[in-house]
Amino acid sequence: MQIIAGPRGSGRTDALIRRAHAEFAYIVCADHKEADNIAHRARVMELNIPLPITYEEFVRKRYNPGGIRALMIDNVDRLLEYIARGSHISVITTPVPHQILHP
Repeated sequence: MQIIAGPRGSGRTDALIRRAHAEFAYIVCADHKEADNIAHRARVMELNIPLPITYEEFVRKRYNPGGIRALMIDNVDRLLEYIARGSHISVITTPVPHQILHP
């Protein structure tokens, strides 16, 4: 697993779109509005990606896993907040990733 790290507005999502295009992977994002925004950004960048899926679709497995090569999570902190449904997450740990990328 790789991590794309950077502050808000640094180009993380654009980097994710480029990776999703290269690997034809699905981006998992907060909601349909963000999915539409990511799909629009990909078109502007002239990159072909699968239609992003929402956190809800991801958590409830409302997608066809057989057709998915890989999943790429946009804003994993927000996904964890979504899963916790209002409970405060104060600390997380993660193993050292294979690679930390910067946008």
